[in-house]
Amino acid sequence: MKPGDAPSEIWSSYTENPMILSTHKEYGIFVLQPKDPGVLSFLRQKESGEFEERLNFDINLENPSRTLISITQAKPESESSFLCAGSDGMLWNLAKCSAEGEWTTGNMWQKKANTPETQTPGTDPSTRRESDASMDSDASMDSEPTPHLKTRQRRKIHSGSVTALHVLPELLVTASKDRDVKLWERPSMQLLGLFRCEGSVSCLEPWLGANSTLQLAVGDVQGNVYFLNWE
Repeated sequence: MKPGDAPSEIWSSYTENPMILSTHKEYGIFVLQPKDPGVLSFLRQKESGEFEERLNFDINLENPSRTLISITQAKPESESSFLCAGSDGMLWNLAKCSAEGEWTTGNMWQKKANTPETQTPGTDPSTRRESDASMDSDASMDSEPTPHLKTRQRRKIHSGSVTALHVLPELLVTASKDRDVKLWERPSMQLLGLFRCEGSVSCLEPWLGANSTLQLAVGDVQGNVYFLNWE
């Protein structure tokens, strides 16, 4: 967005469930519709300011207890993984899985180019009817099912609902209604730091300073504001 730009609609949907919106400077915009199963949509913004055609993914969250899952925070972790955190303090790391059972490592936020259609010998593309092109388009859409993001890792990170989730270059910062602010090492998920607020954490913003010094501004439901520093 630039100063003076007129507001524009980038998303339109009818749903009874609240949508989770997150943005990434390099990837684009993510919209998660946390129903069962969840649907994740991705939009990339062009230099002109317009948004390219969106990509959709089905979300499969591992849930052995089969309890009701409520997603409260969701952010992309990398070009090949996506994070979801829930009201029960659980964190899911999601990724695409091949038919052979191997996790894919490519950029799944990049729309794949369509394979050029092989022309039948002796035919002139200019003589193809519009109806034929329409049928080919519909067939192509039917032959490309919506990709699934499956649970690669599932971990309990808080005892209460997760209210903040921030992905930093080598760190993951989380906070919860259980009053805790936690700092994790990526990708090992080793706990590096812990701070307990007086009330449930309602908001958190990180900032990386000089020499990779991490500073956090944290607020809780009791109206307290904390400025934390981690070196």
